[in-house]
Amino acid sequence: MHHLKGKLHRITNIAKFLKNPSQPDPTSFKPIVGASVLVDTTLVPGLEPFFKAPSFDATTGTDGSFDIKIPESFGAIAPTMIKNLHVSAFNGLNIAHIGPLPLPMPRWIYRSAPFALAKLDNQQNHNLFCFSPTLGDNDGITQEMVDKQIAPARKKIGAQTLSGFIVDSGVHIRLERDGSTVKFDLALRPTASSNLHTFLDSTIVNLDIDRPGPDFITEICESDESIRKEYIQPGIDNVMVDFNKQVENALIHELAQAVGQPDNLVKQVFNSQATLTFEKLRFPVVKVTHLPGSTFTVKQRNIVPVPSIGFPRTVL
Repeated sequence: MHHLKGKLHRITNIAKFLKNPSQPDPTSFKPIVGASVLVDTTLVPGLEPFFKAPSFDATTGTDGSFDIKIPESFGAIAPTMIKNLHVSAFNGLNIAHIGPLPLPMPRWIYRSAPFALAKLDNQQNHNLFCFSPTLGDNDGITQEMVDKQIAPARKKIGAQTLSGFIVDSGVHIRLERDGSTVKFDLALRPTASSNLHTFLDSTIVNLDIDRPGPDFITEICESDESIRKEYIQPGIDNVMVDFNKQVENALIHELAQAVGQPDNLVKQVFNSQATLTFEKLRFPVVKVTHLPGSTFTVKQRNIVPVPSIGFPRTVL
């Protein structure tokens, strides 16, 4: 049996903690009780459609301690199926509105850089720390930032026209391609991926395709679902890579301002000592525009994450 042991802590005084993150002041943090700590796995490329990546978990005790047990039998399949492992933790659940029904989603507070199974050390105790700074409604991703992504996204998707508008659970997309008008919502949610430069996952919901010609003829030719899989989803996946880069840069800037340090210094810390994860997303209304001559209003929103900074970046 393999073990990953340690304690999970919430940083209560970031200034004290940062004086020596490797051996922090014991008055700068407190234990997190009842959280879930996991060893997650990433499958080798090509296996994802056929197998579910295994994960192993434990719940933290009154002192924040955890002991994750990994069976010896896992070590036999790992070399052929598992690309790497990483540690993640969540504390409670969020309710995400993805599609018609609200879904419970983990409230992620920590994730580590990936590591190999061979690095597991049953005797070592690992101290994990997280800190959640507060971002205001005017921080995070703005409508202007989304607008700047439209032109490159339109080319990647191959659309003639493309627009995106932040709504209360993600981004509403409208595009025109090959004579068809496509509308859908891009539901956004935080991720605890082992790719530390990926912060958001997306799901296409409320897909509506208006094709040229009578519907009963065009629907026989190709279904909405096949169009989503073949044309829309690959383009959105490409766009999300750029969007995550933009999110990272924006959040580093906001966090740098919050702690009074230069952007490049904060980025250096994240690249060497810490990780950034989102606990949840908020979509606050930051501007209301009244349309002339009518009672209608347009609400402009921001995408504001609740960030969680995790130490250390590398567990093993």
